[in-house]
Amino acid sequence: SSGSAASAAVDLLAGRHTLLVYGDGTEDAKLVAEELRRRAGRADLRALVIEGGFAAWSRAGLACSSGPCPACGVPHEHK
Repeated sequence: SSGSAASAAVDLLAGRHTLLVYGDGTEDAKLVAEELRRRAGRADLRALVIEGGFAAWSRAGLACSSGPCPACGVPHEHK
């Protein structure tokens, strides 16, 4: 469920100060970023949203990868 995914994401934020969120577009990512910031309850957490979603990030030639996250071991996929 999305609730358990959000809880797991918040747990992974321990000791981190910046959260980078993307989605299919900008607006859906903003909603997710705000929800995660609210759940984390941390004033020091910066939640940044990639304008234009992952497609914009990829078009800009920025770093992309798929597979397990080397920092946390959580699998992730990029479209």
